[in-house]
Amino acid sequence: MDDVWWTACTGDELLTDDDQSRKQTSYAAGSNKTKKFRRDMLGLLPYSTELQRRKKAELQALQSEEQYLTAQLSHFARSAGNIKLVDSGTHSSVDKDKRKWYIQAMAECEERVRAERQNREMKTLLLQQFKTFQSIRKLLGQSDTLEGMGFVERLQPTADRPFFQLDFSDPILSELASNLERLCLQAEVVLPDTKDALTVAFRTQNKFHDRDCFEMTSTTPLACSAQEAGDILWRFISNKDDEAAEKSFSCIASLLVQDSNDNPLYVEAVSTFRKYQEKSREIIVGSMSWLLPTERLDYEGSYWAIISPSSTDSGHSSTVRFCYRLLVKDVGSQSATRTQEIMNCIGNQVRCYLQLQQDIFLTKASPVLSSWKP
Repeated sequence: MDDVWWTACTGDELLTDDDQSRKQTSYAAGSNKTKKFRRDMLGLLPYSTELQRRKKAELQALQSEEQYLTAQLSHFARSAGNIKLVDSGTHSSVDKDKRKWYIQAMAECEERVRAERQNREMKTLLLQQFKTFQSIRKLLGQSDTLEGMGFVERLQPTADRPFFQLDFSDPILSELASNLERLCLQAEVVLPDTKDALTVAFRTQNKFHDRDCFEMTSTTPLACSAQEAGDILWRFISNKDDEAAEKSFSCIASLLVQDSNDNPLYVEAVSTFRKYQEKSREIIVGSMSWLLPTERLDYEGSYWAIISPSSTDSGHSSTVRFCYRLLVKDVGSQSATRTQEIMNCIGNQVRCYLQLQQDIFLTKASPVLSSWKP
């Protein structure tokens, strides 16, 4: 039997020349990728290069300091070599002139050193900005960086509320509170007493009171007393379940309403109310401000409510009359059509609120007559 020789061969020995060359090429490429990845992870420059530049900057700072000290030393040397015996009268004047020129020379030297240091710092900042600009250009040059921008631009997105807004609620509330006394005096003129108003009525109409106006009026006869009706209304306005001992109430709310195209509108609503009690009736007035920052529009609203005993049976029934007027305070740069459109949207929201208010009366206090007047 012939002897069988087993030869243990490594992987490299089994490869051909072409395989060996491809292996070396792939290894070199992988090594370069590793170095590049490590360089990207550590920064734009390798550590050794950054170290050299930092050492160079320190060396330049030391050279500048050395120049400054050398200039001082040479000045002292010249001053010591030029010492001569002079009279005391001339010595003081010469020394004074030297001191003056020395101070001026040192100031100029310090200014030059400072300018050189600032120049180096500015060059360093400029180099960093240039590197950042180059990196941004490289990223923007990639094909997938701005992917989807066409879709976003086609949608034309708009913000439904301002990104930054200051708080002006306190001065606005102060201005609104100053209008309450005037509104209380106007209550009888706005809501005249109708002796034969014994039906539930709610009207919404556009009027013109010096300006275009969105007005809502309502009359609700109730079977309860005027004091009970006033308590029901005040609890509804102040959103409190107690007896509502306070005579004034303020509210700040952020709302989203929709225009005629179902686009959302961000609205800041600021309001204040006050209750006035007289001998036989109660008057509640309110002043509101509707702010639309994105539209640059400002609307003002006025609210009157009179709760008085009914003329038919003053001991057991009462009548609640209220009116709300919405006017444009500041049109900004919007057109009249857009201004009227938004006013109608806000007016519809107020109308829903006042209808809910009237439903509360109809639920908690049965009306004398429940027929609606269109």
